[in-house]
Amino acid sequence: MSGYREAVAKLSTADLEKIAVATLTGKSVDEFSAEAKKRTAAAKDPRGKRPYTELTYQRMQEAPKYLRANGYKTYIVTGGGQDFVRTYSERVPCRFRKLDGDQQTLEYAGAGDGARFMMLVLHDDAKREYAYGPATGLPDSKVGTFAQALYDGAKKNGWAVISMKYDWKRAFAFEP
Repeated sequence: MSGYREAVAKLSTADLEKIAVATLTGKSVDEFSAEAKKRTAAAKDPRGKRPYTELTYQRMQEAPKYLRANGYKTYIVTGGGQDFVRTYSERVPCRFRKLDGDQQTLEYAGAGDGARFMMLVLHDDAKREYAYGPATGLPDSKVGTFAQALYDGAKKNGWAVISMKYDWKRAFAFEP
């Protein structure tokens, strides 16, 4: 299916799940890990032609480093596949632990004792990255989703919502 992005973008979640089962069934963890490392090394963003491993956010690299240096634990929260994200995160300065659901994860993290900082990144900079919502009137997209209900809940609960467009002078390390 490589090279057929438009066709793949039209597939339903159920279709993508069937493809994943057909292509991943019977692979050992080591085989999957080796394939993920190979794809991670070769994959480039079609717009900027940069390796995806260079497209981790500058601030999202700095914040975990600072927090870990000061005794905090940090985690990647993503809906992506656990084994792939684990392999990917080995190539970028992040640590990985599988958790699904931004809102549920932030609620869980905020329920504990001690200092907590809950934040979400609003992808609202189509020039440097992507802009997607539908929160704050941003377009709905297949790239990602940031629901208005999540945005409203973040504001209600006092969680920081970081705007890529307005809060980050530099989104990526390679930017001037």
